[in-house]
Amino acid sequence: MGIRSSDLRFSTVQPHDCDSETSQLRNRIVNYLYQRIPNLDELDVEVHQATVILSGRVPSHSDQWRCVDCCRHVAGVLNVIDRLVVVPDKDTSYSGILDDERGC
Repeated sequence: MGIRSSDLRFSTVQPHDCDSETSQLRNRIVNYLYQRIPNLDELDVEVHQATVILSGRVPSHSDQWRCVDCCRHVAGVLNVIDRLVVVPDKDTSYSGILDDERGC
């Protein structure tokens, strides 16, 4: 499952940030994330000047790292604040593997 437009919520911290430069930066970030991380379901992207604030849920720590890293690679981004929460999908949970190894 990929990023859907309905899943991404974009906002700016201050009303004066709603200029075309901030909007263009936000669009570049979203496009970059969408192209590189197809399994995101819920992600919030806020832009305040050249600072990106990521929040929401991701299925793994590697996806969390990739989101932050992707934002850092977008031209115009100076800072990334990571407020992402890792919530593993039931399908990717390792609890069953550990139970099997313990003989449960």
